[in-house]
Amino acid sequence: MIVEREQFFSYEQIESDQFFPSYIVVRRLLNSGDNDGGEWQGFMKDLKNAIRTASIKSKNEIIKNQAQLQKIPSTLAEQNFKIESYQKNVQCDLDQLKTDIGSVKYALDSLQSTQDQKLVRLESDMTSIKESMALILQKLQE
Repeated sequence: MIVEREQFFSYEQIESDQFFPSYIVVRRLLNSGDNDGGEWQGFMKDLKNAIRTASIKSKNEIIKNQAQLQKIPSTLAEQNFKIESYQKNVQCDLDQLKTDIGSVKYALDSLQSTQDQKLVRLESDMTSIKESMALILQKLQE
């Protein structure tokens, strides 16, 4: 119930000595006998041990979290380095692909020009064959 109420406190209220003093008040019933002194000593000892254990646990968790937080910048630096190296590799591969495409394009252009030249020669040969055949037919008809 106390924890639930503390969740609604503002930061200033949590830091205030009015709500959270630096000491603990422990009370006992008046009608309890004087022979309860040993019980109260044990209760206070248990309370101190519980507070000590909780504070050690909290301290260890804080140290663990700080250690993890300190690892984050180095991890980020490593990841950034890996990303940069991957980008360089991709850029190199891209440049290599561009040069390969350029060489393939040049080879295709030269192949096309040789094919065009062969086609022109074939067309000229066909024209000369047609002319020769026309002359032969003309001589045969005469």
